[in-house]
Amino acid sequence: MWWQAVDDIAANLFAWLISAKGGDVIGVAVLLVIGVATLIRWHRRQRAAKKLGMASLPFIALCFAVALLAVAGGAYSLGLRFSDKAPDARTDTTTVQPGSQLPPPSQPTKPPKNYFPAEKIELGNLLSGIASKLNNEGLTAAAEGYRYSGGQFASREELLENSNRVLQTMLLVEALRRGIWDDIILKNPRYEHELNQIVSPARSGMNPINSFTAPLEAYKRELDLLSNKWGGLDEETRRWISSDLIGNFANNVHASSDDFKGWIQLCNNRIDDMREALR
Repeated sequence: MWWQAVDDIAANLFAWLISAKGGDVIGVAVLLVIGVATLIRWHRRQRAAKKLGMASLPFIALCFAVALLAVAGGAYSLGLRFSDKAPDARTDTTTVQPGSQLPPPSQPTKPPKNYFPAEKIELGNLLSGIASKLNNEGLTAAAEGYRYSGGQFASREELLENSNRVLQTMLLVEALRRGIWDDIILKNPRYEHELNQIVSPARSGMNPINSFTAPLEAYKRELDLLSNKWGGLDEETRRWISSDLIGNFANNVHASSDDFKGWIQLCNNRIDDMREALR
């Protein structure tokens, strides 16, 4: 029958509508609305002329169904068009910050706020100041730590010379501490959070300054004790104290130098990460 043919056409038209692109669907929807309006006018003329023919309730229902289909297709096309422009709310925008070589307790992340250009310059200069202290006083002190050892000391004067070198290394570390914490961090409370992230310890509960200076102090103390008792000791006792006892303290200094140098490298990595985040 004729209505079966119309039904098949409507089904095919619906399938084509939902597969078409947004712009095509809108055009088709407009044409369908115009076509339906034309059919309704023709239907009214048929009834006025007493020609019932297709002027029946099923025909009117079919017209309304096609009109609803056209409107639905238009709405669907609009949804497609705007969905291409709007951001997907499900998209994960979390920034994965790059990891460092050591597992710090508080990993430096992207700076906690957006900075004005002048603030970026100011914070960048502070980062440069910290880097300068780390790579000058810090790395120099770490290198000195590898030079200390036990062994046979030829004289009391040699012991005193080594003790003075250790003292100079400790003064370098103290200069680093003052330069970073007293002169930079404490004097710039506006950026205290960011700067403390840079110099936070490599491990929880670790104090990078004390962890390095404590073995230095112990090594220096043994040198001073031996120099004070040097005149009252025989050669064999001097050799034993120098090579065994003081040698063990020197090994502790070497290990702490490794950790101190590793912390400096970690801080440099954090500085690089924060500089990149400030761009």
